[in-house]
Amino acid sequence: MRARGRLAVVLAAVGSALVVLAVATAASNPVVAALRKTSAAHSSVGRLSAVSHVPGVGAITIAGTLQSQGTAAHVVMNVSSAGVRYPMEATVLLEQGDLVLYLRSPVLQSQLPAGKEWVRIDLQQEGAKLGIDFSSLLGSPTAQSTRIIELGVVKTTSLGRAKVAGKATSHYRMRVDYDLAARRAPELRPAISKIEQLAGVPSLKVGEDVWVGADGRVRQLRTTQPSVTNGIHSTTTQTITFLAYDVPVKIAAPPASLVYSP
Repeated sequence: MRARGRLAVVLAAVGSALVVLAVATAASNPVVAALRKTSAAHSSVGRLSAVSHVPGVGAITIAGTLQSQGTAAHVVMNVSSAGVRYPMEATVLLEQGDLVLYLRSPVLQSQLPAGKEWVRIDLQQEGAKLGIDFSSLLGSPTAQSTRIIELGVVKTTSLGRAKVAGKATSHYRMRVDYDLAARRAPELRPAISKIEQLAGVPSLKVGEDVWVGADGRVRQLRTTQPSVTNGIHSTTTQTITFLAYDVPVKIAAPPASLVYSP
């Protein structure tokens, strides 16, 4: 796979992480109280890991730390692919109504003008080139995405007790049928079609594992789903472990003098 193709898969994985943060808000199942309480948090910090399996290429792994506040997020991670490991830093912000991604990594440095360290990508304008419409997906996480989960959950199973990051939790597994949500609420069809476009499937069914802590908040969330980016099909398993809520976080754009906007 060419470097651009690998980067596209990485961007898709990062974008999917942000979608997970946005949609983990509510559902008509035993986990609903924990998901709602989690979504009400002012901020969160945690760990992010993802493994994308690409036929004929192998695994692309991501591991790092995550800070989030509303639609803003900051991820510091290491990416491994085909025996090559490199650091990457990503910041997503809402600027004038559009989601913007700032990306920094040694693998990008040779493509940047002298003195520049970051590349700025307007996800509303450039996301279509990757087959992703992030702004549409994240446009209304407290209303639109919540309803998709509420209406699409078809099964929730209790899997007992487990420890996450040293803390006791209750483990649940959910199954979400996105087309079912669209049939129950046709006005959601445009947003669901975008999500299915990202997944590269005509009908998306997603499994989610949720670990709920004694404080009633989500401690860990794991999803597995397909995706297609620039014609590259992959399946990604992604885990977000929440370590703390309502703690001070600072998410800001890098200095303009260090940013290159293609």
